[in-house]
Amino acid sequence: MVRLMGVVRSDTSSTASFIASKTALSDSEVAETYKFATDPFGRVLVVAVSRARRWLHVDSSATRLRIEHSCDIRASTSRADSPLDDVLSVKIEDSAVRLARTEFMMTPVHYGFYQGSFVFATERKHLWALPDCSVSTLRPGQTLIVDGTMAPHTGDARPRERPQIDRAVTAAAAIDRLRPLLLASFERIRGERGAVLFSGGVDSSLVALLARGVLKQMLLVSCSVPNSQDARVAPVTADALGIPITTAELSTDVLWTVLPEVIYAIERWSRMDVEIGLPFFFASRTASKSGYDLVLSGQGPDELFAGYSKHASLLDAKGPEALESELWDSTMRTPETNIERDEKAIGSGGCDAFFPYLDRHFVLSSHSLPATMKIRKGPDKERKWILRRLAIEMGLPEEIALRSKKATQYSSGSSDMLARTVVDNVQVKERPNKKQTGVLIQAVLDRIAAMLGFPVSPSKSATSVRFDTEPTSSFVETLGVPTHHQ
Repeated sequence: MVRLMGVVRSDTSSTASFIASKTALSDSEVAETYKFATDPFGRVLVVAVSRARRWLHVDSSATRLRIEHSCDIRASTSRADSPLDDVLSVKIEDSAVRLARTEFMMTPVHYGFYQGSFVFATERKHLWALPDCSVSTLRPGQTLIVDGTMAPHTGDARPRERPQIDRAVTAAAAIDRLRPLLLASFERIRGERGAVLFSGGVDSSLVALLARGVLKQMLLVSCSVPNSQDARVAPVTADALGIPITTAELSTDVLWTVLPEVIYAIERWSRMDVEIGLPFFFASRTASKSGYDLVLSGQGPDELFAGYSKHASLLDAKGPEALESELWDSTMRTPETNIERDEKAIGSGGCDAFFPYLDRHFVLSSHSLPATMKIRKGPDKERKWILRRLAIEMGLPEEIALRSKKATQYSSGSSDMLARTVVDNVQVKERPNKKQTGVLIQAVLDRIAAMLGFPVSPSKSATSVRFDTEPTSSFVETLGVPTHHQ
């Protein structure tokens, strides 16, 4: 899995060094550095990261270069039509370096300063490993300017223009708008081999249905605890769709062993983030072992079409305008709050991630629809109403399209499994109650993150908790990278 790190040194303004590496920088140098001469006129390099593939395109006035998984650099004019929603623009001038992240760039960009150099990376861990390197994040739509004195100037992120709500639109017209945009999103992966993260809910089921029309070979992958909602529903739904499915079962022994690896991958250690990251990681690893390197995820509709119970409460309490604003704000936050975590969990499992619902045009069209078309009035307050009707119109069986589902960590059982796993591996005098278990889980996650060298300040409970640290210690040894924050 190729990750991007760039280094712009203070003693040069005519070249930029882009480092593709799985490991963090050492104090001396890095494994392999690629230098691209800038355009003599505008001196502009554009690095585009396709969401369907981890290819880093570097454009100048005359050539198109790409870094593939093997890290080979070769001149190429192929993939010229790759989507450029995910773009990091790097402009090197005589007096400054400018980084601009496009408004719909899902791939994260982090930056800092180290020994007189300006450094940026798609993974914070590479920067955390550098001593005394304070890490900041370049947000979507934001521009960063670093002048010759290495002083950063961050421009406010441009607010993405929110679409005007079409309150006169009918359900039929809304479906006619959304259908071609969603189909166009899937065209990006036509002819590929891909696995779909599958729970049996409407979001992943519609992804599976549409992926079947463009992928040359596909597999559904479910990750769950035995007897969980996903374990019961996913196989039955896959059979109804006529698509093969494989299941990765979560167990306490396996979970405890890979827990440090998952935290290291997603670069987060809150209980909720880990609970969600676990099934993504295991499903991706299962897909990779089955010969697939592309994973499709159904993330996005909850923010686009009001999928949470809190959305129904907000509609009742403050009306449709308040809900429409909240949905837009949550969608704008989702690259940082959700997609960064999910993409890294999938990547660490061995696959690239593709989020078809987060296509720029589909997102904007979704937000032009009124809230009352997303949550229908009535005793049941059906959420994601228009998406479910779209799914039915596109061929998804009504029983599947109308099925309700819990959040990932509950439907898969990963929340309960993490709790059982932690309690089984922590030395306690008596079995904790539910509240104590929650405190214990976060204390253990804090300690593991600290052992990985992440910048966490463990609480008193975290420093005093005693548990089996052997899996974390073994994983740290395999990394072979400095962990300066311990």
